[in-house]
Amino acid sequence: IIQGGAAQPHQKAPVAIVQLAMDAGCPQASYPDEDIPQDILKSLVEGLPQPREIPTHLDENTQEEGQAFRRVGSPCR
Repeated sequence: IIQGGAAQPHQKAPVAIVQLAMDAGCPQASYPDEDIPQDILKSLVEGLPQPREIPTHLDENTQEEGQAFRRVGSPCR
């Protein structure tokens, strides 16, 4: 349990601590009008990989993919 410290400000405004840390850590890195330069935006997007491949729905698969998909309760091939 945090005593004093960050607990009370977090209850009042949950993002306030992160905002204060961002303002203190990188004051020149904020763009108030949300118009981020393209080179910085490209760098950010390239640095954030997808955590995992997004699976497709079963109805989006082709017939061959559907037949190759292992059925529940079927023996292993």
